[in-house]
Order: sequence, then structure tokens, then C-alpha cells
Amino acid sequence: SPVTVEDEVEEDDDMFFDQAEYDAAPTIKVLAESKRIKYRLIVLQHERFFRDNERKLYVPRLKKQLSVEEFSKHFLEKSQPVIVRFDLMRHLNFTTRAYTLDELLEIYPN
Repeated sequence: SPVTVEDEVEEDDDMFFDQAEYDAAPTIKVLAESKRIKYRLIVLQHERFFRDNERKLYVPRLKKQLSVEEFSKHFLEKSQPVIVRFDLMRHLNFTTRAYTLDELLEIYPN
């Protein structure tokens, strides 16, 4: 049977529901800068950013409430995508109402 939000219990200190999968995921590797190929500056800046800020090749599901500072430090500054339940963000004044999957499919039929 599918796992629901109510089934997911906070039993430990992990940041993610799928912490083991996140930990086991490979890190995105960016090759060293080429000495002979000249790239546009934006490409070089992008590559340098991801060399300096490692991120996993996995999108985890956040389990804990974080402050704005913690969220920025862990995800925004490193450009690490994360799946966040809105009930974990309400304390940060996110007021978007909850949608069911059927409602979202009706709004965004693609």
C-alpha cells in the first residue's frame, strides 16, 4: 500500500524521510576546467559554483521544520533541490492552501 503523510513518523534526527537513499546517492561531479577550450563566462561560473558546492544526484523529501537561515544554508545556497511539505513551511508564512493531486491535475492538465 502507498505511504501517506500520516504514516511517516519522526523517529530519529534525520533531516529527510529518505535519508538513507540521499546519503547513498552519488555526488554530482563537474570536470576540471579545460585549459584548451574557451567557454563563455556564464558556463565557467556555473561550473565553478557546482565544484565549490557539492550536491547529490537525488531530490530528498524534507522531514523537519527549518528556519529561513537553515533552509537557505542547506538548499538555496547550494542549489540542492528538495521536496517540502507545506505543513513544514507554514511557520515561515507560506500561506498557499493545500491541493489534492486531482485538483492540481485539473489546474495543470499537461
